[in-house]
Amino acid sequence: MERLRLLGLVGLCSVLTGAQRVDPVRVDPERVDPVRVDPTTTLRPDRPASYLLLAPSEVCVGVPFRLSILVLTSDPLVQVSFELQGGSTSVYVVQAEGSYIKLQVRGSVGNRLLFTNSTSLRIAAPDISTFVQTDKPDYRPGETVRIRVVSIGPDQRPHHGPVDVFIKDPRGNLIRQWLSLNSTLGVVSQELQLSDFPPLGCWMIQTTVQDVESSHKFNVAHYVLPTFKVGISVPGVVYHRDILSGSVTAKYTYGKPVRGVMVVTYICESSGDSTTSVDMIDGSAKFELDLSVYFSEGKSSHGGLEDERGVVRVVVNVTETLTGLMYSSEAMVYLERSRYKISFECSPYVLKPSMNFTATMKISTYNGQPLTPEDQTKWVTVSVMQRESYIWEGANFLERRLANGSGDQDFYNGQDYEQEMHFLVPADGVIPLSIQIIQNIRTLELDASIEDTYEMLSLQSNYHSPSQSYLQIQKPSTPVQVGLPLWMSVRSNFETPDFFYTVKSRNGIVASGQGSGSLVLTPEASWAPMACVVVYCVRPDNEVVNDVLLLPVPLELRNRVSVTWSTGQAVPLEQVSLRLSVAESQSLVGLLVVDTATLRPGAHHDITTETVLEELLYGGMSEWHRPDHQTIGSPGSLFRSCGLVALTDATLNAAPIFDRERPMKVLEGVEGSHEEDEDEDEGPEPRVRQHFPETWLWMDVHTG
Repeated sequence: MERLRLLGLVGLCSVLTGAQRVDPVRVDPERVDPVRVDPTTTLRPDRPASYLLLAPSEVCVGVPFRLSILVLTSDPLVQVSFELQGGSTSVYVVQAEGSYIKLQVRGSVGNRLLFTNSTSLRIAAPDISTFVQTDKPDYRPGETVRIRVVSIGPDQRPHHGPVDVFIKDPRGNLIRQWLSLNSTLGVVSQELQLSDFPPLGCWMIQTTVQDVESSHKFNVAHYVLPTFKVGISVPGVVYHRDILSGSVTAKYTYGKPVRGVMVVTYICESSGDSTTSVDMIDGSAKFELDLSVYFSEGKSSHGGLEDERGVVRVVVNVTETLTGLMYSSEAMVYLERSRYKISFECSPYVLKPSMNFTATMKISTYNGQPLTPEDQTKWVTVSVMQRESYIWEGANFLERRLANGSGDQDFYNGQDYEQEMHFLVPADGVIPLSIQIIQNIRTLELDASIEDTYEMLSLQSNYHSPSQSYLQIQKPSTPVQVGLPLWMSVRSNFETPDFFYTVKSRNGIVASGQGSGSLVLTPEASWAPMACVVVYCVRPDNEVVNDVLLLPVPLELRNRVSVTWSTGQAVPLEQVSLRLSVAESQSLVGLLVVDTATLRPGAHHDITTETVLEELLYGGMSEWHRPDHQTIGSPGSLFRSCGLVALTDATLNAAPIFDRERPMKVLEGVEGSHEEDEDEDEGPEPRVRQHFPETWLWMDVHTG
């Protein structure tokens, strides 16, 4: 029996190996766009499809990347530099270095070549995160700047490589540089001695680790430390008809309360109008403002909220009774027009006719507080609209749009199917939705409302299948946790004995396999922060059918460190000790003990858990792929939406392409913490101690 040989070639090297030099392949980086490559070969109706190979469209320099290979033949033995049984999948690891790489697959029986296919993969900068820490944000002339550079890889392990550090003054002049510094467990520590007359202003620390650059700023100025600090605590968001309540603290840097006069000013950001209250403070005080009265009395020129959200800025000035020194703090409070929030969760990205639309609708309070018994007596109304095809789904759309007018009703060329549903708000606020999608439906619209809250969900059937065959993967009902099995249902509207799956994360392809009816996956830490799960199969007529699911995977730091003082409060000349503990042995702990008076609000000189997690979440690969209904129109575009390139002799049906006005998607920013934001320029600068150290400890500690 002859063997079908399936060879995957990278560059011009041997089977599935990397090549640093890609000149013989003649890949033009200016002309190759791996996301837009359509690698589908000409379909041979007289021969069934034999393979489907998935590769990440972007790989990192020097990092192993994986290929997911689906062998569709059932009888002959298949070889991909090693043997695979027919109908199986495999994940193959190769090493890639260079700038662009050519991936080629060839299939043959004996000496007869059956097919050949190729595409180009872009090689990106390594996924290395670099963090720069200084002992404090501000320095005086003549002081020592202590610098710590920490480099880690995508697996949260130290990156062992040379580090270049450059110091530039406010004019951009290079003051000092350290080249090819050797790191210890990914950590490099250096010191910069400032002169007695350095340029004042913002200085820059620039680092380079394996072509990955990062920067860090610090200030050089003639400054003095404040004698006391003002802190303000307010809720991040308030309903625009409720009472805004908050509290203020005023304490000396050594912890004693401050007595004085507190002035609270409320400023409406949209109109600029303000109102002020005055009270005494002895270390702490409370304040409140009735927003319904504030708006009704015309304190805002609009008399209320015009937008969905308004903003009130709360400014607090505290004047010390004894010295007359004044310090300030302020915070932003967002005003919500609606008392409730409606969100649609677990909904599919693409509408698929003849299949059930399942999702959950969640009702919550504007501030995330639990629903009260009174809330649970209210009703939610959901209006469902299913629409058939639009006029724009065809040729000459723009010409006909100009001829027919600009209203949506002028573009509509089908029939509406309406229904209305009513739900009582449950205790957890979660309402399951299940809607049977009618054949030939192209748009589904859900309008939900409760009191003054409205929310809409619109899905389009952009996914093109000549046979009207669809796969649908259901989102899990339980939260994703690393190390715990996760069950998901996979449905289809056609007979399919099994399906195949590939999991793609920021680190590339992390899992691949086969399932039937349901899919059970065990998420790993390497899947964070987001895993793209693609399920797919090939019909007997060689049509590829697939679906995608985006799984948010929680990201946590693997090594834990804790710090404990021998006492919580000490007196002068008392000896105190500090105890460190880490979860992993042979660790390096960077220790910083600094006077709290140097911790200026808004400064970013330290390495915190939040900064590390943010970098690991959003840093790394140059492109972040996220499926949505605007980018998924065919099996091929679905693969590409997850950052995958498909090579196959099956057919990846391309959806008809029309010129459409596509709305830009806006990623809403996450609300920051509403801590004090001290205004250093207000009030006279107090004269305080000059000879006490500000940095008490700065050292690297190696654990056993």
